[in-house]
Amino acid sequence: MPEAPLDLNTLGEFTGHNPAQTLRLARHFAETARKTLVEIKTARDSSDLGTLNRLGHKLKSSAAMAGARECASLCIQLEKAPDLTAAFDLVARLEPVVGGISTYVQSLGEQPAGG
Repeated sequence: MPEAPLDLNTLGEFTGHNPAQTLRLARHFAETARKTLVEIKTARDSSDLGTLNRLGHKLKSSAAMAGARECASLCIQLEKAPDLTAAFDLVARLEPVVGGISTYVQSLGEQPAGG
C-alpha cells in the first residue's frame, strides 16, 4: 500500500490526536498547499526564480509540519533551485504531489482514517 501523502499522526501531535481537529488541520494544509501552488505556477509562468525560491521556502515549513514528506522535500529543493530549468522541473514534480494531498484529504470524509 503506498504511503499517504501526509502523516495524520504528525498532524495529530498538534491536536492532541483529536480526530475532528486533525481533519480540520489536514484540510487547512491541503488548501494552503493548493493556494501556494497557484502562486508557484504564476511565478513559473513569469520565469521569476527568486519568487519560486521564496515560495518553496514558504510551503516547506507547513509541509514538514503536516508530515507531507515528499512535498517538503520538493519544496526544500525548490527553495534552493539554482536556475529556472531546475525550478521548472521541481514545479512539474510538485503539481501532482499537491494534487495527491488534496485528493487524499478529500477521501478522509468526516473523520480521518485511524483517527
